[in-house]
Amino acid sequence: MSVILTSVRGADGWWLPSAGAAAAWIRARLRPGQRLAVRGLPSPDLAALIQGAWAAGVCLVPISHRLPAEAAAQLARRAKADLVLFDGVPSFPADADPRTADPGTDSHDPQTLGLLLFTSGTTGEPKAVRLSRRALRASAAAACLRLELTRDDHWCACLPLDHIGGIATLLRAHLTGFTVHLHARFDTTAVGADLLGAGDVRITGTSLVPTMLQRLMVADVPWPAAMRVLLIGGGPLDLRLAQRSLELGVAPCQTYGLSECASQVCTLAPDEAPAGLGTAGTPVAGMEVSLSLAGAIRVRGSSLMDGYEDFGDGAHPFDADGWFTTGDLGAFDAAGRLSVLGRTDEVIITGGEKVSPFVVEALLEQHPQIAEAGVHGEPDPEWGQRVCVVLVARGQPLNDDELRDVFSRLADFQRPKRWRWVAALPRTALGKLQRQRLPSAL
Repeated sequence: MSVILTSVRGADGWWLPSAGAAAAWIRARLRPGQRLAVRGLPSPDLAALIQGAWAAGVCLVPISHRLPAEAAAQLARRAKADLVLFDGVPSFPADADPRTADPGTDSHDPQTLGLLLFTSGTTGEPKAVRLSRRALRASAAAACLRLELTRDDHWCACLPLDHIGGIATLLRAHLTGFTVHLHARFDTTAVGADLLGAGDVRITGTSLVPTMLQRLMVADVPWPAAMRVLLIGGGPLDLRLAQRSLELGVAPCQTYGLSECASQVCTLAPDEAPAGLGTAGTPVAGMEVSLSLAGAIRVRGSSLMDGYEDFGDGAHPFDADGWFTTGDLGAFDAAGRLSVLGRTDEVIITGGEKVSPFVVEALLEQHPQIAEAGVHGEPDPEWGQRVCVVLVARGQPLNDDELRDVFSRLADFQRPKRWRWVAALPRTALGKLQRQRLPSAL
Protein backbone atom coordinates (compact mmCIF):
# COMPACT_ATOMS: atom_id res chain seq x y z
CA MET A 1 0.00 0.00 0.00
CA SER A 2 0.96 3.62 -0.28
CA VAL A 3 2.18 6.04 2.36
CA ILE A 4 -0.25 8.92 2.77
CA LEU A 5 1.44 12.34 2.90
CA THR A 6 -0.85 15.17 3.99
CA SER A 7 0.44 18.64 3.23
CA VAL A 8 0.76 21.39 5.85
CA ARG A 9 0.06 25.03 5.05
CA GLY A 10 3.11 27.31 5.12
CA ALA A 11 3.83 30.96 4.37
CA ASP A 12 4.64 30.11 0.75
CA GLY A 13 2.40 27.21 -0.22
CA TRP A 14 1.90 23.72 1.12
CA TRP A 15 4.63 21.40 2.36
CA LEU A 16 4.96 17.73 3.23
CA PRO A 17 5.23 17.28 7.02
CA SER A 18 8.95 16.38 6.79
CA ALA A 19 9.93 19.09 4.30
CA GLY A 20 10.92 21.54 7.04
CA ALA A 21 13.34 19.06 8.62
CA ALA A 22 14.73 18.18 5.18
CA ALA A 23 15.28 21.86 4.32
CA ALA A 24 17.12 22.42 7.62
CA TRP A 25 19.34 19.40 6.94
CA ILE A 26 20.17 20.71 3.46
CA ARG A 27 20.83 24.29 4.63
CA ALA A 28 23.37 22.96 7.13
CA ARG A 29 25.37 21.48 4.26
CA LEU A 30 24.70 23.50 1.09
CA ARG A 31 24.21 27.10 0.04
CA PRO A 32 21.48 28.24 -2.36
CA GLY A 33 22.49 27.47 -5.93
CA GLN A 34 24.67 24.48 -5.03
CA ARG A 35 23.82 21.04 -6.37
CA LEU A 36 22.50 17.98 -4.56
CA ALA A 37 22.61 14.65 -6.43
CA VAL A 38 20.30 11.98 -5.02
CA ARG A 39 19.46 8.41 -5.98
CA GLY A 40 16.90 6.15 -4.38
CA LEU A 41 13.48 4.54 -4.45
CA PRO A 42 10.48 6.78 -3.81
CA SER A 43 9.93 7.20 -0.07
CA PRO A 44 8.50 9.83 2.30
CA ASP A 45 12.06 10.93 3.11
CA LEU A 46 13.03 11.30 -0.56
CA ALA A 47 9.81 13.24 -1.23
CA ALA A 48 10.62 15.52 1.72
CA LEU A 49 14.17 15.97 0.43
CA ILE A 50 12.85 17.09 -2.97
CA GLN A 51 10.57 19.69 -1.42
CA GLY A 52 13.28 20.63 1.09
CA ALA A 53 15.74 21.31 -1.74
CA TRP A 54 13.14 23.56 -3.35
CA ALA A 55 12.68 25.48 -0.09
CA ALA A 56 16.44 25.79 0.47
CA GLY A 57 17.11 27.07 -3.06
CA VAL A 58 19.35 24.12 -3.89
CA CYS A 59 19.49 22.62 -7.39
CA LEU A 60 18.35 19.00 -7.25
CA VAL A 61 20.05 16.41 -9.47
CA PRO A 62 17.91 13.24 -9.38
CA ILE A 63 19.63 10.15 -10.77
CA SER A 64 17.85 6.92 -11.60
CA HIS A 65 18.17 4.18 -8.99
CA ARG A 66 17.98 1.68 -11.85
CA LEU A 67 21.39 2.71 -13.21
CA PRO A 68 24.51 0.74 -12.22
CA ALA A 69 26.51 2.45 -9.49
CA GLU A 70 29.36 3.57 -11.76
CA ALA A 71 27.00 4.98 -14.40
CA ALA A 72 25.15 6.92 -11.68
CA ALA A 73 28.44 8.23 -10.27
CA GLN A 74 29.48 9.35 -13.75
CA LEU A 75 26.28 11.39 -14.10
CA ALA A 76 26.86 12.97 -10.69
CA ARG A 77 30.34 14.00 -11.82
CA ARG A 78 28.95 15.42 -15.06
CA ALA A 79 26.48 17.44 -12.98
CA LYS A 80 29.30 18.80 -10.77
CA ALA A 81 27.25 17.87 -7.71
CA ASP A 82 28.38 19.50 -4.45
CA LEU A 83 26.80 16.76 -2.35
CA VAL A 84 25.95 13.20 -3.41
CA LEU A 85 23.42 10.97 -1.63
CA PHE A 86 23.65 7.50 -3.12
CA ASP A 87 23.74 5.36 0.02
CA GLY A 88 20.33 6.21 1.39
CA VAL A 89 18.37 9.33 2.19
CA PRO A 90 18.44 10.61 5.80
CA SER A 91 15.33 10.08 7.90
CA PHE A 92 13.41 13.31 8.46
CA PRO A 93 10.91 13.58 11.31
CA ALA A 94 7.37 14.56 10.35
CA ASP A 95 5.88 17.69 11.87
CA ALA A 96 2.19 18.41 11.43
CA ASP A 97 2.35 21.72 13.32
CA PRO A 98 2.14 24.55 10.74
CA ARG A 99 4.12 26.85 13.06
CA THR A 100 7.22 24.64 12.94
CA ALA A 101 6.78 22.49 9.81
CA ASP A 102 7.09 25.44 7.40
CA PRO A 103 10.57 25.26 5.79
CA GLY A 104 10.59 28.99 5.10
CA THR A 105 9.46 31.53 2.56
CA ASP A 106 10.47 30.86 -1.04
CA SER A 107 12.45 34.03 -1.81
CA HIS A 108 15.06 32.57 -4.15
CA ASP A 109 15.84 34.06 -7.55
CA PRO A 110 13.41 32.43 -10.02
CA GLN A 111 16.10 32.41 -12.72
CA THR A 112 18.40 30.11 -10.73
CA LEU A 113 18.41 26.38 -11.45
CA GLY A 114 15.92 24.31 -9.53
CA LEU A 115 16.52 21.01 -11.30
CA LEU A 116 19.23 19.43 -13.42
CA LEU A 117 17.49 16.45 -14.95
CA PHE A 118 19.08 13.79 -17.13
CA THR A 119 17.02 12.52 -20.06
CA SER A 120 16.43 8.78 -20.40
CA GLY A 121 19.08 8.44 -23.09
CA THR A 122 16.85 6.29 -25.32
CA THR A 123 18.23 8.10 -28.40
CA GLY A 124 21.86 8.43 -27.25
CA GLU A 125 23.86 9.74 -24.31
CA PRO A 126 21.65 11.27 -21.59
CA LYS A 127 21.42 15.06 -21.78
CA ALA A 128 21.39 17.20 -18.64
CA VAL A 129 18.35 19.49 -18.87
CA ARG A 130 18.68 22.85 -17.06
CA LEU A 131 15.31 23.79 -15.53
CA SER A 132 14.98 27.09 -13.70
CA ARG A 133 12.78 27.64 -10.66
CA ARG A 134 10.66 29.89 -12.87
CA ALA A 135 10.08 27.11 -15.41
CA LEU A 136 9.28 24.52 -12.75
CA ARG A 137 6.80 26.76 -10.96
CA ALA A 138 5.16 27.79 -14.25
CA SER A 139 4.77 24.15 -15.29
CA ALA A 140 3.28 23.13 -11.93
CA ALA A 141 0.84 26.05 -11.97
CA ALA A 142 -0.25 25.31 -15.55
CA ALA A 143 -0.89 21.65 -14.74
CA CYS A 144 -2.90 22.53 -11.62
CA LEU A 145 -5.00 24.91 -13.72
CA ARG A 146 -5.61 22.47 -16.59
CA LEU A 147 -6.43 19.54 -14.27
CA GLU A 148 -8.34 21.72 -11.77
CA LEU A 149 -6.34 20.34 -8.83
CA THR A 150 -7.34 21.48 -5.36
CA ARG A 151 -6.62 20.89 -1.68
CA ASP A 152 -9.37 18.25 -1.67
CA ASP A 153 -7.67 15.95 -4.19
CA HIS A 154 -6.00 12.65 -3.28
CA TRP A 155 -3.27 11.73 -5.79
CA CYS A 156 -1.95 8.20 -6.29
CA ALA A 157 1.78 8.80 -6.97
CA CYS A 158 3.48 5.72 -8.45
CA LEU A 159 5.99 7.29 -10.88
CA PRO A 160 9.70 7.32 -9.94
CA LEU A 161 10.94 10.43 -8.15
CA ASP A 162 13.93 10.66 -10.51
CA HIS A 163 11.49 11.27 -13.37
CA ILE A 164 9.95 14.64 -14.20
CA GLY A 165 6.46 13.14 -13.82
CA GLY A 166 7.14 12.08 -10.23
CA ILE A 167 8.88 15.31 -9.24
CA ALA A 168 6.14 17.41 -10.85
CA THR A 169 3.55 15.76 -8.60
CA LEU A 170 5.36 17.06 -5.49
CA LEU A 171 5.61 20.59 -6.92
CA ARG A 172 1.90 20.57 -7.74
CA ALA A 173 1.17 19.41 -4.18
CA HIS A 174 3.28 22.35 -2.95
CA LEU A 175 1.04 24.76 -4.86
CA THR A 176 -2.35 23.22 -4.07
CA GLY A 177 -1.91 21.14 -0.91
CA PHE A 178 -3.49 17.94 -2.24
CA THR A 179 -2.77 14.70 -0.41
CA VAL A 180 -0.10 12.44 -1.93
CA HIS A 181 -0.47 8.64 -1.74
CA LEU A 182 3.15 7.65 -2.40
CA HIS A 183 4.21 4.25 -3.75
CA ALA A 184 7.80 2.98 -3.68
CA ARG A 185 7.25 1.46 -7.13
CA PHE A 186 4.42 0.60 -9.43
CA ASP A 187 2.81 -2.66 -8.36
CA THR A 188 -0.51 -3.57 -9.95
CA THR A 189 -1.97 -5.07 -6.79
CA ALA A 190 -0.83 -2.26 -4.49
CA VAL A 191 -1.93 0.53 -6.86
CA GLY A 192 -5.21 -1.26 -7.49
CA ALA A 193 -5.87 -1.48 -3.74
CA ASP A 194 -5.01 2.21 -3.39
CA LEU A 195 -7.46 3.13 -6.12
CA LEU A 196 -10.20 1.16 -4.38
CA GLY A 197 -9.51 3.18 -1.23
CA ALA A 198 -10.24 2.52 2.41
CA GLY A 199 -12.72 4.18 4.75
CA ASP A 200 -13.51 7.72 3.67
CA VAL A 201 -10.32 8.10 1.59
CA ARG A 202 -10.93 8.10 -2.16
CA ILE A 203 -8.33 8.60 -4.87
CA THR A 204 -9.32 11.41 -7.25
CA GLY A 205 -6.33 11.35 -9.60
CA THR A 206 -3.20 9.53 -10.69
CA SER A 207 -0.34 9.75 -13.21
CA LEU A 208 0.48 6.65 -15.23
CA VAL A 209 2.44 5.66 -18.31
CA PRO A 210 0.58 3.52 -20.88
CA THR A 211 2.23 0.29 -19.68
CA MET A 212 0.90 0.86 -16.16
CA LEU A 213 -2.59 1.54 -17.50
CA GLN A 214 -2.46 -1.65 -19.54
CA ARG A 215 -1.53 -3.72 -16.48
CA LEU A 216 -4.38 -2.24 -14.47
CA MET A 217 -6.83 -2.95 -17.30
CA VAL A 218 -5.62 -6.55 -17.62
CA ALA A 219 -6.11 -6.98 -13.87
CA ASP A 220 -9.67 -5.57 -14.17
CA VAL A 221 -8.98 -2.89 -11.58
CA PRO A 222 -12.12 -0.71 -11.38
CA TRP A 223 -11.87 3.06 -11.33
CA PRO A 224 -13.13 4.55 -8.07
CA ALA A 225 -16.27 6.66 -8.27
CA ALA A 226 -14.29 9.70 -7.09
CA MET A 227 -11.65 9.39 -9.83
CA ARG A 228 -11.74 12.40 -12.15
CA VAL A 229 -8.15 12.76 -13.44
CA LEU A 230 -6.39 9.85 -15.16
CA LEU A 231 -3.23 11.50 -16.48
CA ILE A 232 -1.41 9.42 -19.11
CA GLY A 233 1.97 10.39 -20.56
CA GLY A 234 5.43 9.08 -21.34
CA GLY A 235 4.58 7.45 -24.66
CA PRO A 236 1.86 6.66 -27.22
CA LEU A 237 -1.46 5.48 -25.80
CA ASP A 238 -3.19 2.56 -27.51
CA LEU A 239 -6.66 3.78 -28.52
CA ARG A 240 -8.15 0.46 -27.38
CA LEU A 241 -6.77 1.06 -23.89
CA ALA A 242 -8.16 4.58 -23.85
CA GLN A 243 -11.58 3.34 -24.96
CA ARG A 244 -11.54 0.55 -22.37
CA SER A 245 -10.80 3.06 -19.64
CA LEU A 246 -13.62 5.28 -20.89
CA GLU A 247 -16.00 2.30 -20.78
CA LEU A 248 -15.03 1.83 -17.12
CA GLY A 249 -15.99 5.40 -16.37
CA VAL A 250 -12.82 7.53 -16.72
CA ALA A 251 -11.49 8.98 -19.98
CA PRO A 252 -7.68 9.33 -19.95
CA CYS A 253 -6.32 12.87 -19.84
CA GLN A 254 -3.53 12.21 -22.31
CA THR A 255 -0.59 14.57 -22.07
CA TYR A 256 2.37 15.42 -24.27
CA GLY A 257 5.33 16.55 -22.26
CA LEU A 258 9.09 16.36 -22.10
CA SER A 259 11.85 16.93 -19.60
CA GLU A 260 12.90 20.02 -21.55
CA CYS A 261 9.56 21.66 -20.64
CA ALA A 262 9.41 20.58 -16.99
CA SER A 263 6.59 18.14 -17.80
CA GLN A 264 3.38 19.08 -19.63
CA VAL A 265 3.19 20.94 -22.94
CA CYS A 266 -0.29 19.84 -24.03
CA THR A 267 -2.88 18.08 -21.89
CA LEU A 268 -6.50 17.06 -22.26
CA ALA A 269 -8.64 18.63 -19.55
CA PRO A 270 -10.87 16.16 -17.67
CA ASP A 271 -14.08 17.52 -19.20
CA GLU A 272 -12.52 17.47 -22.70
CA ALA A 273 -11.02 13.98 -22.47
CA PRO A 274 -13.94 11.95 -23.92
CA ALA A 275 -14.14 14.13 -27.05
CA GLY A 276 -10.36 14.34 -27.42
CA LEU A 277 -9.61 10.64 -26.99
CA GLY A 278 -6.45 9.76 -28.90
CA THR A 279 -5.00 13.27 -28.74
CA ALA A 280 -2.88 15.12 -26.17
CA GLY A 281 -5.18 18.14 -26.08
CA THR A 282 -4.23 21.79 -26.45
CA PRO A 283 -1.22 23.67 -24.99
CA VAL A 284 -1.34 24.38 -21.27
CA ALA A 285 -1.13 27.96 -19.97
CA GLY A 286 2.11 29.70 -20.90
CA MET A 287 3.10 27.25 -23.64
CA GLU A 288 2.93 27.51 -27.43
CA VAL A 289 3.17 24.68 -29.95
CA SER A 290 3.73 24.83 -33.71
CA LEU A 291 4.84 22.44 -36.45
CA SER A 292 7.80 22.80 -38.75
CA LEU A 293 7.39 22.34 -42.50
CA ALA A 294 8.47 18.73 -41.99
CA GLY A 295 5.86 18.21 -39.26
CA ALA A 296 8.22 18.34 -36.29
CA ILE A 297 6.71 19.62 -33.04
CA ARG A 298 8.17 22.96 -31.88
CA VAL A 299 7.58 24.42 -28.41
CA ARG A 300 8.29 27.62 -26.53
CA GLY A 301 6.98 29.31 -23.43
CA SER A 302 7.27 29.80 -19.69
CA SER A 303 8.15 26.18 -18.84
CA LEU A 304 10.92 25.76 -21.40
CA MET A 305 14.40 24.83 -20.18
CA ASP A 306 17.36 27.20 -20.18
CA GLY A 307 19.32 24.70 -22.28
CA TYR A 308 21.52 21.64 -21.84
CA GLU A 309 24.44 21.39 -19.44
CA ASP A 310 27.87 20.61 -20.88
CA PHE A 311 26.62 19.99 -24.43
CA GLY A 312 28.93 22.13 -26.54
CA ASP A 313 27.32 23.80 -29.55
CA GLY A 314 24.00 22.11 -28.72
CA ALA A 315 23.69 23.67 -25.28
CA HIS A 316 21.15 26.27 -26.46
CA PRO A 317 19.03 24.54 -29.13
CA PHE A 318 16.63 27.43 -29.76
CA ASP A 319 16.02 29.41 -32.92
CA ALA A 320 16.00 33.21 -33.11
CA ASP A 321 12.33 33.31 -32.08
CA GLY A 322 12.83 31.09 -29.04
CA TRP A 323 11.39 27.89 -30.54
CA PHE A 324 12.77 24.51 -29.46
CA THR A 325 12.30 21.82 -32.09
CA THR A 326 11.63 18.47 -30.47
CA GLY A 327 12.37 15.11 -32.01
CA ASP A 328 8.65 14.35 -32.29
CA LEU A 329 6.27 14.51 -35.24
CA GLY A 330 2.75 15.86 -34.73
CA ALA A 331 -0.49 17.07 -36.23
CA PHE A 332 -3.39 19.22 -35.05
CA ASP A 333 -7.07 18.39 -35.39
CA ALA A 334 -9.77 20.93 -36.16
CA ALA A 335 -10.12 21.79 -32.46
CA GLY A 336 -6.39 22.55 -32.13
CA ARG A 337 -5.62 19.35 -30.23
CA LEU A 338 -2.19 17.81 -30.78
CA SER A 339 -1.61 14.22 -31.88
CA VAL A 340 1.93 12.82 -31.64
CA LEU A 341 2.81 10.69 -34.68
CA GLY A 342 6.24 9.40 -33.71
CA ARG A 343 9.82 10.65 -33.79
CA THR A 344 11.61 12.38 -36.62
CA ASP A 345 14.69 10.18 -36.27
CA GLU A 346 12.58 7.00 -36.46
CA VAL A 347 10.93 7.70 -39.82
CA ILE A 348 11.64 4.93 -42.33
CA ILE A 349 12.30 5.98 -45.93
CA THR A 350 11.63 3.08 -48.28
CA GLY A 351 11.57 3.57 -52.05
CA GLY A 352 11.25 7.32 -51.50
CA GLU A 353 8.15 6.92 -49.28
CA LYS A 354 8.17 7.99 -45.63
CA VAL A 355 6.79 5.52 -43.10
CA SER A 356 5.98 6.46 -39.51
CA PRO A 357 6.59 3.44 -37.23
CA PHE A 358 4.02 4.81 -34.78
CA VAL A 359 1.27 4.86 -37.44
CA VAL A 360 2.03 1.28 -38.54
CA GLU A 361 2.14 0.09 -34.93
CA ALA A 362 -1.22 1.70 -34.16
CA LEU A 363 -2.84 0.04 -37.19
CA LEU A 364 -1.41 -3.40 -36.42
CA GLU A 365 -2.39 -3.20 -32.74
CA GLN A 366 -6.03 -2.80 -33.76
CA HIS A 367 -6.05 -6.54 -34.49
CA PRO A 368 -7.38 -8.47 -31.47
CA GLN A 369 -4.53 -11.01 -31.59
CA ILE A 370 -1.72 -8.41 -31.70
CA ALA A 371 -1.00 -7.03 -28.23
CA GLU A 372 2.05 -4.96 -29.18
CA ALA A 373 4.03 -4.09 -32.29
CA GLY A 374 7.48 -2.54 -32.58
CA VAL A 375 8.36 -1.25 -36.04
CA HIS A 376 11.81 -0.28 -37.28
CA GLY A 377 13.72 0.03 -40.54
CA GLU A 378 16.74 -1.92 -41.71
CA PRO A 379 19.03 -1.27 -44.69
CA ASP A 380 17.88 -2.64 -48.06
CA PRO A 381 20.04 -2.52 -51.20
CA GLU A 382 17.05 -1.90 -53.49
CA TRP A 383 14.67 0.24 -51.42
CA GLY A 384 17.11 2.05 -49.12
CA GLN A 385 15.27 0.70 -46.07
CA ARG A 386 12.67 -1.99 -45.50
CA VAL A 387 9.99 -2.08 -42.83
CA CYS A 388 10.38 -4.71 -40.10
CA VAL A 389 8.19 -5.48 -37.10
CA VAL A 390 8.56 -7.34 -33.81
CA LEU A 391 5.21 -8.55 -32.45
CA VAL A 392 3.75 -9.66 -29.13
CA ALA A 393 0.69 -11.88 -29.37
CA ARG A 394 -2.52 -11.66 -27.44
CA GLY A 395 -3.29 -15.36 -27.11
CA GLN A 396 -2.25 -17.52 -30.07
CA PRO A 397 0.12 -15.82 -32.58
CA LEU A 398 -1.15 -15.43 -36.13
CA ASN A 399 0.46 -17.65 -38.76
CA ASP A 400 2.32 -16.05 -41.65
CA ASP A 401 -0.65 -16.14 -44.04
CA GLU A 402 -2.94 -14.57 -41.44
CA LEU A 403 -0.33 -11.93 -40.72
CA ARG A 404 0.08 -11.10 -44.41
CA ASP A 405 -3.68 -10.61 -44.53
CA VAL A 406 -3.38 -8.09 -41.69
CA PHE A 407 -0.51 -6.36 -43.51
CA SER A 408 -2.67 -6.08 -46.66
CA ARG A 409 -4.73 -3.43 -44.85
CA LEU A 410 -1.66 -1.17 -44.88
CA ALA A 411 -0.38 0.81 -47.83
CA ASP A 412 2.04 -1.33 -49.82
CA PHE A 413 5.08 0.74 -48.77
CA GLN A 414 4.05 0.43 -45.09
CA ARG A 415 3.91 -3.37 -45.11
CA PRO A 416 6.60 -5.17 -43.08
CA LYS A 417 9.00 -7.33 -45.07
CA ARG A 418 10.39 -9.13 -42.00
CA TRP A 419 8.72 -9.99 -38.70
CA ARG A 420 9.05 -12.09 -35.59
CA TRP A 421 6.90 -12.94 -32.58
CA VAL A 422 8.49 -12.43 -29.14
CA ALA A 423 7.33 -12.62 -25.52
CA ALA A 424 7.90 -8.91 -24.82
CA LEU A 425 9.23 -5.78 -26.51
CA PRO A 426 12.32 -4.06 -25.07
CA ARG A 427 11.20 -1.14 -22.94
CA THR A 428 12.60 1.27 -20.37
CA ALA A 429 11.49 1.10 -16.74
CA LEU A 430 8.76 3.63 -17.56
CA GLY A 431 7.50 1.63 -20.52
CA LYS A 432 9.06 3.56 -23.42
CA LEU A 433 9.83 1.36 -26.40
CA GLN A 434 13.58 0.97 -26.94
CA ARG A 435 13.39 0.97 -30.72
CA GLN A 436 17.15 0.79 -31.16
CA ARG A 437 17.08 -2.72 -29.59
CA LEU A 438 14.43 -4.12 -31.97
CA PRO A 439 16.88 -5.27 -34.68
CA SER A 440 18.48 -7.71 -32.23
CA ALA A 441 15.06 -9.36 -31.75
CA LEU A 442 15.00 -10.30 -35.44
